[in-house]
Amino acid sequence: MISPAAGRLARNLIFLAVATSPAWAQQPAAGTVLERYHRAAAVQAHRKDRWILNSGLVPHWMTADRFWYPRQTPAGRRYLAVDARTGARSDLFDHGKLAGLLAKETGKPADPDNLNLVAVYADPNGDLRFRFRNKAWRYTAGGVLSALSAPPGGESIAPDGSAAVGLRGGNLWLRNLATGAERQLTADGEPLYGYADQPDATGRKATAPYLIWSPDSKKLLTIQTDDRKTGEFPTIDFAPAGSLRPQVIMRRTTLPGDATPTHFRILTIDVATGRQVTARYPEVVVTRMKDTPIDGGRAWWAADSRTAYFIDIERGERAAHVVRFDTETGQTAVVFTERTDTFLELGVDVYAPVSVRYLPTANQLIWYSERTGAAQLYLYSLADGQLIRPLTTGPGRVHTLLGVDERRRQAFVTISGATPGRNPYERTVARVDLDRGVTTVLSDQPGDHQVVVPGSLSGNTDALFEIFAGGDAKAINGLSPGFDFFVETVTAANRGSESFLRDRDGRVISTLETADLSRIPAWWRWPEPMTFTAADDSTELRGLLFRPSTLDPRRKYPIIDLVYGGPQTSVTPMSFGQGSYVDAASLAELGFLVLIVDGRGTTGRNRAFATASYGKIQNASFDEDHIAAAKQLGRRFRYADTTRVGATGFSGGGFMTARLLLGHPEFYRVGVAGAGNYDQRLFYSTWGERYHGLLSGDNYQVQDLTRLAKNLRGKLLLYHGMVDYGVNPAAMFRLVQALMDANKDFDLLLYPRAAHQLPSYGLRRNWDYFVRHLAGLEPPAEFTVTSDADYLMAEIAGDPNDK
Repeated sequence: MISPAAGRLARNLIFLAVATSPAWAQQPAAGTVLERYHRAAAVQAHRKDRWILNSGLVPHWMTADRFWYPRQTPAGRRYLAVDARTGARSDLFDHGKLAGLLAKETGKPADPDNLNLVAVYADPNGDLRFRFRNKAWRYTAGGVLSALSAPPGGESIAPDGSAAVGLRGGNLWLRNLATGAERQLTADGEPLYGYADQPDATGRKATAPYLIWSPDSKKLLTIQTDDRKTGEFPTIDFAPAGSLRPQVIMRRTTLPGDATPTHFRILTIDVATGRQVTARYPEVVVTRMKDTPIDGGRAWWAADSRTAYFIDIERGERAAHVVRFDTETGQTAVVFTERTDTFLELGVDVYAPVSVRYLPTANQLIWYSERTGAAQLYLYSLADGQLIRPLTTGPGRVHTLLGVDERRRQAFVTISGATPGRNPYERTVARVDLDRGVTTVLSDQPGDHQVVVPGSLSGNTDALFEIFAGGDAKAINGLSPGFDFFVETVTAANRGSESFLRDRDGRVISTLETADLSRIPAWWRWPEPMTFTAADDSTELRGLLFRPSTLDPRRKYPIIDLVYGGPQTSVTPMSFGQGSYVDAASLAELGFLVLIVDGRGTTGRNRAFATASYGKIQNASFDEDHIAAAKQLGRRFRYADTTRVGATGFSGGGFMTARLLLGHPEFYRVGVAGAGNYDQRLFYSTWGERYHGLLSGDNYQVQDLTRLAKNLRGKLLLYHGMVDYGVNPAAMFRLVQALMDANKDFDLLLYPRAAHQLPSYGLRRNWDYFVRHLAGLEPPAEFTVTSDADYLMAEIAGDPNDK
């Protein structure tokens, strides 16, 4: 029997023989395997080591012409105030004085250069509210610090400032802001039928109630979320902290075809009397990745404080109805309807509020639609439901509706795909005249122009950090309240970014930040944007190629396809750190060429591109497009080894990784599939029914990967968190059983306390799998690495006493 040490020596001798063979050796020789692991780990630690500072900017407006933002420094962060009229910056407060006061009050150190303030709110007078060391505080512009009895947030405040409404145990409570007196508004809320709350499937309760005050501050427009008959969908915590007995975690979750989906009762409440008026309309079913009509931007009040509106998206999401609701009588009427033969888009991102805006003065609605083949905006009258005019007609498509200045009759948007030859995913900022339908580009230098939108933070790492740290998503905005200024960050995946303050006409007032790249290691290699041709031989695809920093073009490098098989998003990063950027760069440092590409059947382009996978969700991002891109790499770069191709991805990417290994075993040799939704019948109805269609007969069989288990030839590692209620492990276990039934060898890692996430331990195991099975090398034993995600969570958490 050969000892482990002897085995490692034999493998190293084999590697030495290969590495000293002719120039086109199969393995890269630059650096030892351990050195590669250290570089890969350094990429994951970029946040801790502060490689890049101020790659983005998150504005919090205090007045129409003054905002603040947290600025990163080598020591930590400072809070700066900006005069938007001039661009002049100054400290938001005296950091030294506040640190001293906090240290005195808490009896613990407070670093003025790195105050870990959470949920910061600055009012127009300069007074601050925030959390520090698990307590709520107020710090006045005059320099007085005092503790608050309750943390800020968690309530919805009336427009006139007289009262606030909070959520307790599924019921609404009214608080008089002058006297502090409280009164219960509802009494029949219960755990699975609560007011102003999220569906149980989300796994979390609303931090503030989902409701909208009427303009006169007398009524609430809200929902009662009904999960009482929604099917149970358990996960099991086999290793719960503090208990020996396993615990069942039960969520009510609507699956495709379920007869009793989560739905919402639409109602209003008179805050003086508690009188409720329910909309006389069929209860609205859950759609768009489980948001509600309130937080999804699909409900609003008219100026008269009597009429309200909501958008009802039908199950299957092929039709949407704009509904008028008389809140005195409960009567409703459909104002207009939009239908499609696939799935209906009301915005670029199903995780964010829709790109629809009500104009109360004119009683008009700006409506987002892809009816012409590309996303454009339309103006409707809500008096009669008639189309007034198209607002945009191209070229290109509307990406995001940033805001509407009703007084000047102008909308601010980002558009993409308008310039031939330019990356079709890059956004530019524009202004739309609502009366003439004329679009004026305001900012168009090369790069992706990112403007933060309240409640829509997907892809903006800096904004996500602020929200995860306890900030209010609706308080963060790239547009000023009076629409006279906007803040944008112009970025690209292969360089640093710049953040600008501009006026409403696009003139630069100030370059607020240029990303500080001074701490990036000398060995760092930026990825290269790539253009490919899809498997149809005509459609252009965009992607990124990550190479090792030690690349030797005389040698051969295996290819790893880092994938995501979801039709609801595009995943090629547009900036450093976005999406799978860090994981791709780390894998490249291990000695691989790592490819990220968006195939057909994903979003961010025109409608034909996006709907190519409708009714066949297993084709999202088209396997054949990924194979075509990898083969094109082999033709372009002699060092790209298309005989050794692997795939990896998480969630929808786990689904795609498994289907690549099972569906194309002749091409993909190694796969690491994480937390995959391997059968959409065991995933949210709002995913499967939207992108694959309503369940009918056996129409979902084609996407079930268990039918392909018999095809496995390569090395496949499946991993999953056991308390993942987002993508329940049930589908993974069905795939595991199918592989066993087919007598296939595969590998499995289960993380007992992980939810929908990859622990740092798992990151290292994934690296080991590719190094051993795709590169043919022996990984260092039990290498220690901390993942970028864990570094981020540690930075958000700050002091362990801060919660």
